[in-house]
Amino acid sequence: MSRTSILLIEDDDVLSDIVRRNLQARGHEVSVAKDYQSALAHLRSKDFDLVVLDINLPDKTGWDVLRTAISEGCIHSEGGPRQSEPACRISPISVSTQTFSSGSIVASCSRSRTP
Repeated sequence: MSRTSILLIEDDDVLSDIVRRNLQARGHEVSVAKDYQSALAHLRSKDFDLVVLDINLPDKTGWDVLRTAISEGCIHSEGGPRQSEPACRISPISVSTQTFSSGSIVASCSRSRTP
């Protein structure tokens, strides 16, 4: 089974490092983007199984990243235009706070690989 490919979009260096290390220790492939422009550059260049998205970014919001990525076809729903590739499931873990458990992200990783 291939490793889950995750894009972590988080501008806080300490938080992104903790989450990245935790996910990598569990065998996942993790790329990190720190702002709107770098997030879109990652999404345009590669398909990810899971995107962990911070809402409060320095240049725009996470909602802006999501809207642009969907409109450009970088993120698609199950049964969407790229049916031969893994579908992206959008399932927010936490919108109002920066607190979440690493277990909730790991559970999302498992769900992202389930057909």
